[in-house]
Amino acid sequence: MAHTSVPSWALRPQRQPAGPEAARAWVLTFDRESAPETWIRELTSADVPHDVLRLSDASAEEITDSVTRLTAEATVGGRLLLHGPVAEVLTARAAALDLGFLDGEILVWTTAVETIPLFCVHCQHQFLVQARIDDVVPCGACGTELVIYYHLSRRQGSFMGFKHNAEAWPPHKPADSTPGGHPRARMTAGVAA
Repeated sequence: MAHTSVPSWALRPQRQPAGPEAARAWVLTFDRESAPETWIRELTSADVPHDVLRLSDASAEEITDSVTRLTAEATVGGRLLLHGPVAEVLTARAAALDLGFLDGEILVWTTAVETIPLFCVHCQHQFLVQARIDDVVPCGACGTELVIYYHLSRRQGSFMGFKHNAEAWPPHKPADSTPGGHPRARMTAGVAA
């Protein structure tokens, strides 16, 4: 996994330090069972003004709306701190990046990684699933058996899933059993199908 778009905090619960360099901070927590007390202590001891917004039962739309409202207050040096299960954190992070936050302005503390958002590349459906990278799960919309790949879309805030046996050969039977009858065979021979 040396060359992957999946950050370590998306694979196991992990906390990035709040850091004293923020001019202002907004802490969004999506966790019902814990609060980001360590971050609050770090921000308070560094005299960083901060607000805490609790969104433990928020939908993806409500999370996106909350991040949008916060950007109206954002200033240079502001930091967005996201705390909670990885699915909600990824939703908020994608919204923040879409609204112009930089990676360095977003800090993450994941508390659970068992349920992840998955994007089906075949039907473009995004859904939540209890799984991990390399697991095979059915798409919630088209039913295609998807392998969860080592790719995390920053824009969509989800892992990518594609047909688990997409590279199996042959993918289908030739339309014609005569030599050169298959469109690929004709293309290989230099004849357009």
